[in-house]
Amino acid sequence: MKIGPNTNPSMLKTPVVKEPVTDKAKESSAQPSADVTHLSKVSQQARELESLQQELHDLPDVDLERVNQIRAELKQGDFKIDLDELAGAIFNTHQRDS
Repeated sequence: MKIGPNTNPSMLKTPVVKEPVTDKAKESSAQPSADVTHLSKVSQQARELESLQQELHDLPDVDLERVNQIRAELKQGDFKIDLDELAGAIFNTHQRDS
């Protein structure tokens, strides 16, 4: 899935399942627990994920350097195609789609 400016934000959120509060849960909420550490770890991971998503968003959709290299090779007649590799890639693509 491509994430871009038109991506529906609700598709990116993980549903939160709320459980009923029990007496035991009420007692444990009064004391600090390992959950606080767990939440800070998740929060750190969320910040890292957000940063990586921004880096991904900033990348160009097309590798223009590679496109220009292929164009130059085509003009000079130096562009080589490995037909076995191409056939294998086509075959694998159709195998996944089946």
